[in-house]
Amino acid sequence: MTPKEMDKELTLLLADKMNSLGFKKKRTEVFSRKANDCEQYFSFYFTRDRGLPGTNYSMFPTLSFRYPKVDELHCLFMGKEYDKREKDFGTGAKGLYTLVPGRDSGRYSYCSDNPMSGHAELIFKDFSEYALPFYDKYDSLDKLEAYFDQNRSHNRDGFDVVRHNAYGCCIAAVLCANGKLEKCRQFLEEGLVTDEQRDRILEYIGG
Repeated sequence: MTPKEMDKELTLLLADKMNSLGFKKKRTEVFSRKANDCEQYFSFYFTRDRGLPGTNYSMFPTLSFRYPKVDELHCLFMGKEYDKREKDFGTGAKGLYTLVPGRDSGRYSYCSDNPMSGHAELIFKDFSEYALPFYDKYDSLDKLEAYFDQNRSHNRDGFDVVRHNAYGCCIAAVLCANGKLEKCRQFLEEGLVTDEQRDRILEYIGG
């Protein structure tokens, strides 16, 4: 089997299980649901392990969430166009294995000599146990704002800001999307954005 064929098989095996949690198949390798204004995604892909027998594969399941308004403002403050490519990115993401005790990056390695059904059971078990609480932490702008109030830089126990080279712009975008314009103005005094980014943010909030 090719990695793409394995992606399709795992998608089929997970479909009913994911549906039971409100996640619908968006396309092969991707499931999604909406909670409040938050779009939540689960995606994965297989790759063949080079230098190892042809039956060995690595598999990377990823959790992500997005707030379109936050992402649009994030791009605006960075001076980037909010184009189709940017719309495919999320606000935040996290590798599923990083949430499992031990953080074993090889946890989802797969040997095609084994039934895919067993691998699907492992993925769904971990997803149910660790992914759902992760999504719940960030399923509203108020929760996202509270997270950034406590984390002014990357926290490995939190989530990865997808546009990681402009962390401060993401904080400002969350505040603006949540209607906290004065709080955003005060945040700019912390110096976590460049002068150019600060000017764009001030132009947006009016001042």
